[in-house]
Amino acid sequence: MESLAGQLSNRLDKINDDIKAIYKLIVGNPLERSTSPISLTEHGKSLAERLEASKIVNLKLDQVMMAVEGMNAYQIQDYCFAFSKEKLVDELQEKNPELAHKIYEVAFDEGVEI
Repeated sequence: MESLAGQLSNRLDKINDDIKAIYKLIVGNPLERSTSPISLTEHGKSLAERLEASKIVNLKLDQVMMAVEGMNAYQIQDYCFAFSKEKLVDELQEKNPELAHKIYEVAFDEGVEI
């Protein structure tokens, strides 16, 4: 027969698993960790590979580096978020439509915003 402590431990494990499942249903599978600096989760890294994000970074690195010169870490992060949301896809659409298409494709497949 299982001890009272063992029963309690098993119940707590079950509750913890249920909470994790509920959280995943509500929040989904996040792409980034809310730490500083913000970093990708394993799921986010997987999507970055599918997007061929390293190619995109290589194409835009000089442009972004020039734009963020003299900024602090927070300002750089803020600029990169804004650039990604407001300009990146449009710029890729003009010069590298295959990469822009990949972004749209992955966002659609995953049900996430670009």
